[in-house]
Amino acid sequence: PAPAAPAEPAPAAPAEPAPAAPAEPADGEPVPSLPGMTLISRRAEEPSATSPIAYREFAFALEPGLSPKELERYARATWEQVRTALAARTSQKFVQIALFDHTFQGRPQRPPVAVLAWKDWRGDPVIQIRGAAPAAQPAPQAPAAQEAPAPVAAAPAAPAAPAPVAAQPVAPPAAPAAFPAPGAFPAPAGAAPQPAVGSAPAPVAGPTEARSAEAIAAGALGSSPRPSRRPLAPVQTASGRRSPSEDLISELFEEMHQLHFMPDIVTGAEYVLNILARVLPTEGTLIHVFDINSRQFVVVRANGPRSTAVLLHRTSDTLPIFRETFRRARTLTFLDASTTDGFQEGRWEQLGVVPKLALCGAVQQGGRYLGVIELANPEGGDAFHDGEVNAVDYICEQFADFVASRPIVLDEDAVIPRA
Repeated sequence: PAPAAPAEPAPAAPAEPAPAAPAEPADGEPVPSLPGMTLISRRAEEPSATSPIAYREFAFALEPGLSPKELERYARATWEQVRTALAARTSQKFVQIALFDHTFQGRPQRPPVAVLAWKDWRGDPVIQIRGAAPAAQPAPQAPAAQEAPAPVAAAPAAPAAPAPVAAQPVAPPAAPAAFPAPGAFPAPAGAAPQPAVGSAPAPVAGPTEARSAEAIAAGALGSSPRPSRRPLAPVQTASGRRSPSEDLISELFEEMHQLHFMPDIVTGAEYVLNILARVLPTEGTLIHVFDINSRQFVVVRANGPRSTAVLLHRTSDTLPIFRETFRRARTLTFLDASTTDGFQEGRWEQLGVVPKLALCGAVQQGGRYLGVIELANPEGGDAFHDGEVNAVDYICEQFADFVASRPIVLDEDAVIPRA
């Protein structure tokens, strides 16, 4: 018999193209670092054809037993560092930060004690403390010319159930979602609910701060809410202006914590003034506190040629640059303040400064006006860089917490120092 014809091999199925790996973050992007905080894992995803979002995810370990206020402080300071690192990016940004009270490899022993989620197109971050309802300050309304973009369909969505956090960096998935959305973590069995972030008016002293808190309670803080007239402390300017590469948030973290042990509004403003003069020296600085009865911002501390003469100067809350500052999510930068309405007002003339380069930061909490911090003409003449703008943001947040928890006394006996 004739040999059988050899069977033709079946055509091979066309190979499916391998999915493109997401782009790696830019080399040298700094990792957030704060005293007492240890990095457990991180994840990064760059914008791609399927997701136009720059995604960053971090897990950190802290010592156990921190108060809700301390956890919020760590979460916000970490977020400020991430926001600084991503400031030059024009894409939408999604950041998630989880804080644990223990270190681990593989699966965590317990859920995170705090989670921060920030989508820049939605304004302020949302912070969830374990056992508390999620809370965030209302996002300021953006002006019509710069409306925040709506979330796109490809935006990563948080899962409904907790997922383990990898202890080592792994390749990011197509839709990043390692941490559950704020509020997804149940409170531990038997644990008393903790207050939402921003609800407690006064800070809670940790174990290492008990001695300082007791000393203050035995002194001016416990004796009377009205501060005494005292000599104006000299402004410290020894350190000089920082370079754009320096991490100002990490440097300010411990120093701003001490603000909450100041006994009154004027002392706290003086403390903030000295910090600003040391890390961001300028020709002029004004710290205002809001008087709700008159709807005016009152200068309580200043640095400049005539720093005492400008004290108690009042500015209406209808001033356009102040209103715009409270509408924005960030401190406003003015590259030519000499031509901007509002900087020719009497407060700068009284201080003896002609503003050219200026910053204006809002001190607010939950949409409530508490004050304004202004700086003009930085040392060296170069424009304010993003690190300095973020530092002022962070100082404004901490000063807002402080002002909200103290009696506001703005009369002459409280503000004007003795000769």
